[in-house]
Amino acid sequence: MLIAGAGGFARESLELLRQTNYPNEVFFYDDINSDLLVYDRYKILKTGLELKNLFKHNPEFILGVGEVGSRLKLYQLITGLGGKPVTLISPFARLGQNNIQIDEGSVVATGSVLTCNITLGRGCLINLNCTIGHDCSIGEFSVLSPGVHVSGCCTIGRHCFIGTGAVILPGIIVGDNAVIGAGSVVNHNVPEYSTVVGVPAKPIKNR
Repeated sequence: MLIAGAGGFARESLELLRQTNYPNEVFFYDDINSDLLVYDRYKILKTGLELKNLFKHNPEFILGVGEVGSRLKLYQLITGLGGKPVTLISPFARLGQNNIQIDEGSVVATGSVLTCNITLGRGCLINLNCTIGHDCSIGEFSVLSPGVHVSGCCTIGRHCFIGTGAVILPGIIVGDNAVIGAGSVVNHNVPEYSTVVGVPAKPIKNR
């Protein structure tokens, strides 16, 4: 298994993988970090050639970065080299039994709760201790930071970033590429490419 990235969230991804008792060897990929090993044990691959050689034996990979744009870029790079994205769900997350759809390359971390009638697009990250209520949709490559609470009947667009501890109230629509600041309480729809912060959340800029 390859973990794409070698920083803090990549190491957290390793812990999630261990929770699943994954039996095979693990590698990391990072062409920026100068380190060669993670925990003096796991090799960090640096080149596309190394990835191609690894994928001859096991093409599976996990997106081990927490930044929206980096998740998308790594997904495109590694799938282009033959990698197959894996969805990683902690056994200590709680997923309802009715109509939970999770697309490839997504991660659902420890302590998170997904109730029912929920769709996650490809490459989503649902970090530690998030909750997602009924009838919600999260667009591809969106990131929910630790402790985010999404109420029922919400729609979050593609490539959104939601900061730690934010609360999104029922029925809210968050447009593509929006950013919601940590600790914000969102009680109105959020336009695409906008950044909102505060309690209640108010726009501070458009990108």
